[in-house]
Amino acid sequence: MVAVPTVVAGLAAVRMASVSAGGYHTLALSDQGIVYSFGCSDGPAWSRGDDEDQQTPRAIEALQGVRAGAVSAGDRHSLVLGIDGLVYWFGYGTHGQLEALRGVQAIAVSTGHEHSLVLVRGGEVYSFGAGYLGKLGHGNNQCQYPPQVIEALKGVRVRAVAAGGGHSLVVSVGGDAYSFGLGAEGQLGHGNDINQLLPKRIEAIANVRAVAAGGNHSMRLTEAGLVYSFGCGGAGRLGHNNTDDQPEPRIIEALRGVKVSAIAAGYHTSLAVAAGGAAYGWGSGEDARLGLGLTDHQLTVTPLQYPTAQLRLQE
Repeated sequence: MVAVPTVVAGLAAVRMASVSAGGYHTLALSDQGIVYSFGCSDGPAWSRGDDEDQQTPRAIEALQGVRAGAVSAGDRHSLVLGIDGLVYWFGYGTHGQLEALRGVQAIAVSTGHEHSLVLVRGGEVYSFGAGYLGKLGHGNNQCQYPPQVIEALKGVRVRAVAAGGGHSLVVSVGGDAYSFGLGAEGQLGHGNDINQLLPKRIEAIANVRAVAAGGNHSMRLTEAGLVYSFGCGGAGRLGHNNTDDQPEPRIIEALRGVKVSAIAAGYHTSLAVAAGGAAYGWGSGEDARLGLGLTDHQLTVTPLQYPTAQLRLQE
């Protein structure tokens, strides 16, 4: 266990563009478009062609010749987006190029718990994987292979997607947010715990810049840099200085004076980065996952001390 933020030795000499942490593994993308992976082999989620754990980062040989522009690590699977718009999928029993998306150009990908979302140029959203609880947005609980466009979002030009544990979020070009899937703890933001088999606009919020979907909570970042959270409040992951569930979006008061530029939601934790590079975290401190050198839960927003002053979260 590493209790405080520490430079990953195997990547110290590599200039990184972004990283993505999954349930059991991590993907790191260099500024040259090379994808590195490390962690548990369950899947294998990084398509190395074997089932051995990888303790140090290693470039994915199967992606040689592919210049990646984005990566997303799910529980036991991964997506890599090439700068040419092609999407590669590996882990949890399958790997290779997503043939069903050959005719379109993807611009963003997001992996959740056994499901994925792909945003393509033109604003359409494709989903695939496990469909229970309606988290694929196709109006049913069925699994979907290969990727299928979410028909209920046709007519909505989407600019961002986020796949969580049992739910999904999307943001339109106009700043509206839509949610679908599991609503048990209010993570859909509709003021109730009802599951949604089809995307439903979150009436309580507008002017959305970005969204983040955790295991069973959600966050919304406005164009003005304000952060709202909703869903499960366990371990303080909503940042409201309590552990209460929140069925509707509520502003995080501790961040009201901070112009936030990016947000991220884990299964039991939340992170935010300010425009100036300062980082904040809250939620479960189990296994020192917040990087504070502590194992206590943080019920409210806590500044994080990193060895570099300038940080940014993958958007």
